Amino acid sequence: DGRPTYTIYTARGLAWVACVVNNYYDKNKTPFNKDEEYYPSSCNFANCNIQLANDISLAKPSKGVSDNFDYHWIPIGENYGSLPPIFSGNFDGKGHTISNLNVLRALEQEIKTAGLIGYANCGSIEDEFLSIKNLNVTGSSVKGQEMVGGIVGYGVNVQITCCSSQIGEISKSNTSGNTFLGGIAGSLTKGEITNCWSSGKVSCEAFSNGGSYGGGIVGNARESTISDSYSTATVIATGAGGIAGDLGAYTTIKNCLALNTGGIVGYSDRGRIWARANSEYPVIAADNYASVLVKLYTITPDDQKEEKNIESEAYNGEKCTYKQLDALFGSNTNFTFDGNYLPQLNATIDKTQLAVNTYLGSKNITNSVGDKLIVQKAEIPGEEVEIVDNPNDWYKVTGVTLSGATLSNTDGRYTFTMPDNDVTVSECSIVEMDTWEKYGM
Repeated sequence: DGRPTYTIYTARGLAWVACVVNNYYDKNKTPFNKDEEYYPSSCNFANCNIQLANDISLAKPSKGVSDNFDYHWIPIGENYGSLPPIFSGNFDGKGHTISNLNVLRALEQEIKTAGLIGYANCGSIEDEFLSIKNLNVTGSSVKGQEMVGGIVGYGVNVQITCCSSQIGEISKSNTSGNTFLGGIAGSLTKGEITNCWSSGKVSCEAFSNGGSYGGGIVGNARESTISDSYSTATVIATGAGGIAGDLGAYTTIKNCLALNTGGIVGYSDRGRIWARANSEYPVIAADNYASVLVKLYTITPDDQKEEKNIESEAYNGEKCTYKQLDALFGSNTNFTFDGNYLPQLNATIDKTQLAVNTYLGSKNITNSVGDKLIVQKAEIPGEEVEIVDNPNDWYKVTGVTLSGATLSNTDGRYTFTMPDNDVTVSECSIVEMDTWEKYGM
C-alpha cells in the first residue's frame, strides 16, 4: 500500500519494535545517535506496517545469556496516561505464531496495559482503524494492573481479525482498583473484534478490593462490535462473561459462541455471553449461542455456588446445537469446520484441534452408507436429526436402518431424536426416481 513495511524475523526484531515504541525513538531520536535510516518517521509506527516472516518464540534463549537472565515480555506500548507510548501501526502476523508470551512483572514495572501489544491507538488520518490480523499467540501468563488481553491490553480504533489467543492465564497483578481482562483484548473503544477465538483462563479473584470484569474475548467494550468469534476460556472475575465482561453504550455482539466448559464464575454479575451491559443504551445482540455444558457460578471469598435454571435471555445466549454451530461457522470462509473439531482459522498456520463433542456435549453420528444420504456428524442429546437424500443423485431413499436410536418415518421424512449415545446409519434402500420426480413435475 506504499507505506513503510517492517518485516520481523526473530524475537530480537520484535523486541526492537517494542523498544522503539516504549522509548519514543524515531529518525530524529535514536539510541547512540546512529542507524537513523532504520527507524520510523514516527515512534509509534503510525502509517507503517509490521509483518511477521516466521513463527517467533519469546522463550529464554538457550545460548548467549546468563543463568539468571530475566526473560519476560514488555508489551509494545506498555502503559497509558498523559504521554503514553502507543503503538499506531498495522500488525499482520501472516498466519504465524508468537509463542511463550509471558508478561510477569506487571506490578513491579507498573505495566497497566498488558498483552503482546499493551496500548494500540490508530494514529493515521487516512484510516478508520488500526489493523491487527492473522496472528496466533500462545504463552503461560499475562499479567497487568488495569487492562489485560492476550493480543491487546487496551485498543482504541483498533480492528482485530483472524487472531487466536491461547494463554494459560490472563490475570490481574495487583489487589486493588478496577481491571478489565479478555482473552483477545482487555478493553476496546470504537473498535472491532471479528473471526477470533481464545482458550485458557481469564482470572481475577481479588473480589474485595476493586471490581474486575473479564470475558473470554474482551473484558470491556464501548462503541464496538464483537462478532463471529468463540471462546473456550474459563472466566473468573467480579463480573464474568463467556464472551465479554462489561459492555458499554453503542456496542454490538453477534454470531458469537460461548464454549467456556471450565465455568464462568462471577461475584456480582455473570452471563454465558456477557456479564454486564449499559442500561441506558442497550447492547445490540443477535445470534449468540452457548454450550449446554457452560455453567455459571456465584462466588464469594468463602463459597462457590452453581447457578441453576439459566435464563435464555440475550446475555446468556441460546442453547447451541450442532446445526447452529455449523450455521455460524460452516459457511464462514475465514474458518474451516469439518464437524469433528471446533472451527479453525484459515489465516493462521496453527491448526489447534479441539474436539466438538468435548465442548458441545454432542454425540457422534456415523454414516456407513456413503454419499447416498446426507447425515450430520453429531448432535447434542434431545435434538431432532433429519436424514435426507443426496440431491445430486437421481435416486430417493425408501428405507433407513439405524443402530443406537429409534427412527421415525413420516411421509418419507426420516428423523430421530438424538439419544445420549453415538448413533450409526447402517443401511438404506434406494430406488430410481421416475421422470416426474426427477424434474419436479
